[in-house]
Amino acid sequence: MSAAELRTLHELAWTLADAARAKSLPAFRRLAQRPTRVRNKASDGFDPVTDADRAAERAMRRTLAAHAPAHGIWGEEEGHAAEPTEEYLWVLDPIDGTRSFILGNPLWGTLIACLKRVRGRYQPIVNLVDYPALDERLTAGGKGACWRWRGGSRQRATTRACASLARARIASTSPDMFAAPPLAARWRRIASEAELTRYGGDCYNYGLLAAGLVDAVIERGNATHDTQALLAIVARAGGVITDWQGRSLAGPHATERAQGETLACGDRRLHRQLLARLQN
Repeated sequence: MSAAELRTLHELAWTLADAARAKSLPAFRRLAQRPTRVRNKASDGFDPVTDADRAAERAMRRTLAAHAPAHGIWGEEEGHAAEPTEEYLWVLDPIDGTRSFILGNPLWGTLIACLKRVRGRYQPIVNLVDYPALDERLTAGGKGACWRWRGGSRQRATTRACASLARARIASTSPDMFAAPPLAARWRRIASEAELTRYGGDCYNYGLLAAGLVDAVIERGNATHDTQALLAIVARAGGVITDWQGRSLAGPHATERAQGETLACGDRRLHRQLLARLQN
C-alpha cells in the first residue's frame, strides 16, 4: 500500500469520527431527561443501546457509502455480513462504553478500524479511537507511530517500561468479568501481586496504556467491534495486545474465537508474566 493510499484511509477514518461525534456528543448527559431512549438489546441481562449509538453508526455508514462504497462494514448496531469478502472492511463501534455514556461518565469512545484483506486474512491498517467528551483522539496505522491528539495538538503516544507485575498498574472495566471460578482465583492472585488495580474506564483504559499511564488492560467478553480499533493503537505505541493464549486478535472472528479474552500490555516482559498467570 502506498503512502498516499494510507493517508487517504487515515483521512477517511478522521471524517468518520467527526460524523459519529456530531451525533453522540450532543446527546451526552441529556439522557436523564429522556430515560426511554435507553433500550436493552439482551434477552438475559442488560446490554444497553441508545438512539445516539444508532445515529452515530448510521452517520458513519452514510459517510462510507459516499466515499468508499465498495468497502465492507462491520458495525455493532446495524449488522454485518457473517463472512465479509471485500478487500477493505471497516469495523465500527459508535459508542464503546454505553453504560458510561448513560451515567454521564466521559470515558466512552468511538472505535474505528480499517482492515485490509491480505492472502485471505484481514489485518488492521488504520486505527482510530475518539473520546468525544474529552476532545481526545488516538490514531495509528501502517508502520508509523501512535499519535494522541487533544485540542488540536499532537503528541506521540508511547507505553512505559514495566518488567515486573509488582510494579504494574492494571485496569479492567468490571470485576464481574472475573467472577466465575477458577478464573476468580487467578484474578485475585494477579490483583494481589500488582501495584495497583483499577476498575472502570472502558476503551479509555487502552488510551491510558498507550500514553504510558497504565501497564496492562485485562478483559473478557469483548467482541470484534471492541478490539479491532485497538490493535494498531497498542502496537504502534510500543505495546502488545493478544488473547489470553498469546494469539493474535486481528480479523473479524478472532475475538469471538478467544471468547472475548483480551490482554494488552505496554511491556512484553509483563505480558509474558500475565499470560502465565491467566493460563494457570
